[in-house]
Amino acid sequence: MPALPTTYGNLVDIAKSLDPDGTTASVVEMLNKEVPILQNFPFMQGNLETGHRHTIRTGLPEGTWKRLYEFVQPGKSQKVQVDDACGMLEAFTEVDEKLIELAGAAGPAYRRDEDMAYAKGMGHQVAETMVYGNGSTSPAKFTGLAPRYNSLSAPNAGNIIDAGGTGSDNTSVWLIVPGKGQVHGIFPKNTKAGISMKDLGVETKTESNGGLLRVYRSQLKWDVGLAVADWRYCARACNINVTGLTKDASGGADLVDLIVDLTERVPSLEGAQLYCNRTIRSFLRRQMINHKNVNLTMETVGGKKVMTIAEVPLYRLDSIVNTEARVV
Repeated sequence: MPALPTTYGNLVDIAKSLDPDGTTASVVEMLNKEVPILQNFPFMQGNLETGHRHTIRTGLPEGTWKRLYEFVQPGKSQKVQVDDACGMLEAFTEVDEKLIELAGAAGPAYRRDEDMAYAKGMGHQVAETMVYGNGSTSPAKFTGLAPRYNSLSAPNAGNIIDAGGTGSDNTSVWLIVPGKGQVHGIFPKNTKAGISMKDLGVETKTESNGGLLRVYRSQLKWDVGLAVADWRYCARACNINVTGLTKDASGGADLVDLIVDLTERVPSLEGAQLYCNRTIRSFLRRQMINHKNVNLTMETVGGKKVMTIAEVPLYRLDSIVNTEARVV
């Protein structure tokens, strides 16, 4: 039976412990319904004010075969340190003071609804960045998964499967095994997880020509990042040509075969999760009819019914686009 990681808290767990009034937690719970990756990933406090630094072992020492009275040379393992930075996402909501007065008792609820709309949009932004964010080309963002698994000749190429698409109408399926020392979300040292909402009350807004407007204003902030401590715990099936997909895999990508291949690329499937967009999931369900030896079932994972393949839960993540360039 598949299960979500429970050793480390997700955003809801952390938000509830940090905000007794429930404000942040309610926002995070709403986001989970829209973006399941935010619920499934463990989030941990980084050891840096800007993110998290983790030490990766890149080489193991080896013993020496010897005969009597021969010397043995000492050795040591090789390590490197990698910093994963967080991004700072921020927004303000503004509602005319007069509108709130006219709304009467419904005014606070209207403001709350506007705050929720912004929070929902921020959730989708974070999910998109977790996939495609690139801190090198967009320094304000954190680096997501795609830029880390984007070369068929890189050291982690063994966890990248080329499905053969050559144009710019490609997509990917991801297999991720989240956990400490593997893949997880991060938030900066000495800060809170999830969205922080602050009611700033009524403030005066000034136009460039000197005009004044009194508005109710809220501030929403989210400092968040992604850490990939061990690249072996994530695998990508890329270059899946979307326009070439068929319901019987008679020319386009064989999605069932790709997923089976993905499950063999990671050290362990304990807590593993599959992510694809609605296009892939739709064709996958149809292709499953022609793969009688592969079971597509509905299982209860984290209290919710989730589609699973070989006991690995499959989640729809529409942040994964159908317009990816070819990975080479």
